[in-house]
Amino acid sequence: MKILFLRESEGVYKFGSQRVYVKIGKNKEVKVRVGGGFMLISEFIEKFSEMEKAKFDRNNVVERFHNKLQM
Repeated sequence: MKILFLRESEGVYKFGSQRVYVKIGKNKEVKVRVGGGFMLISEFIEKFSEMEKAKFDRNNVVERFHNKLQM
């Protein structure tokens, strides 16, 4: 499953359940604000994708209901 970046406004995106601030830094690097600093978007995706997928799975009511019916 892939988690998308959905644009809310200029430089502000939704990544799963998180609101993130994105900027293009020097050398045209795309960076995401994390804590008090920024990290490369590739590092951000690697670090936070699994956590966002787990949140989605916990909140997926239809899937949980389907699994209970199979028991």
